[in-house]
Amino acid sequence: MPTLPLDRAAVTLAGLGVIAGVAMALVGIFAVPNPAAVTVPALPRALLPPLPPTAVPAAEVGEAVRRPLFSESRRPPPPKPIAPPPPVLVPAPELQVTGIIAGVGGGVVLGTDKHTQKPFRLKTGEMLGDWRVDGITRTSLRLRHADQVQDYPLATPPTITPAPRPR
Repeated sequence: MPTLPLDRAAVTLAGLGVIAGVAMALVGIFAVPNPAAVTVPALPRALLPPLPPTAVPAAEVGEAVRRPLFSESRRPPPPKPIAPPPPVLVPAPELQVTGIIAGVGGGVVLGTDKHTQKPFRLKTGEMLGDWRVDGITRTSLRLRHADQVQDYPLATPPTITPAPRPR
């Protein structure tokens, strides 16, 4: 086995250095006296001037004062009132009433739907799409859908003028 040429003096100095280091560490550990308990005086309270009493209206007090953060009694903000949706307006049918038979207990209406050009016949209480026949009088028809009311007058035929006599 090959050996490295070591200098006997270098090895001796290295060993002495290790021994000296250990000795110094031991002396440092045992040379420190036991720590004495030191009493530290309490810190003085901050000298703040007292706040003047003020009557601040609740409306001007911030949200953090009314509902402090990290408080057990903190509540969520009250819900905003929800306005009911506006009523949906259903377009009234386009009708032309051409005949009415009115009676004491109800009646019958004859007419034409202007949109589809189809004739219709309705009695009191019947439905026309979403609209209910609410009433029939001698001169008109009344349809109702929820809060909406639509009246249809009896259409009078155009007056017929006689043709002039030939000469």
